[in-house]
Amino acid sequence: MQLFDTFERTAASQPNKPAFIYFSERTKKWDVFTYQQFADSTNRFLLGLQACSLTPNMSAAVMTPPSIEFFPFAFALLKFGIIPIILDPAVGLKKVGEILKESQPDIFIGNTLTHMLRKLFGWGRDSVKHNLSIANIESGKWKVPQSSSPYFPLSTSSPAAIIYTSGSTGLPKGAIYTQSNLAAQLELLKNTFHITPDEIDLPAFPLYALIDVLLGVTSVIPDVTFPVPGKTDAVKVINAIQQFNVTNMFASPVVLEI
Repeated sequence: MQLFDTFERTAASQPNKPAFIYFSERTKKWDVFTYQQFADSTNRFLLGLQACSLTPNMSAAVMTPPSIEFFPFAFALLKFGIIPIILDPAVGLKKVGEILKESQPDIFIGNTLTHMLRKLFGWGRDSVKHNLSIANIESGKWKVPQSSSPYFPLSTSSPAAIIYTSGSTGLPKGAIYTQSNLAAQLELLKNTFHITPDEIDLPAFPLYALIDVLLGVTSVIPDVTFPVPGKTDAVKVINAIQQFNVTNMFASPVVLEI
């Protein structure tokens, strides 16, 4: 199984299938982001990454809050061959600095707040060569020849991501995942939990939403701040489960107890 096979088949055969059903902060209503929209947005980000003079095998500290735009952007990083360094911001400012000193990212991708913190605490000052945001990559100012290839072929042994542990037992530890590692995990999840394309999942962690799209299923994202499990609004979650006939929910024990 190749990492993007199921996603690409779904986008081609069911372009109007919802990738995300989410509660929009802007409109205060439920909205839909289809597989076709997801694929189109991913390709725009690929062109933007290329126009920023980035190259495959660079690593990127991704310090931007989850949003609908974040997910196709993360896909674009993986397809382009840029290695995202994924860490939980809840580890604390000091540990973030230690992680970035250890991992030596070439790129820092953040929003206004995290770029301010980067400057204040000197995150990545010894390694970062490109400081970017999702907004400026998406802005459309990049001029890329239509004939140019938006990404490079990657081998299954290519690094796909560096994922850090939560740091609950000390300094967070980073593990390198290859394209084949992630593809094997998708296959394991699919077979262990008998996940079919008809599933409706409610992911309580952003990484699970990426897994959903790679498996070709629909994610329901309610108006809930899941990174703080103890503050989960049970009513909003239950309403979303009932309204959209959710069949799966991956969450921490604290969220499930609530």
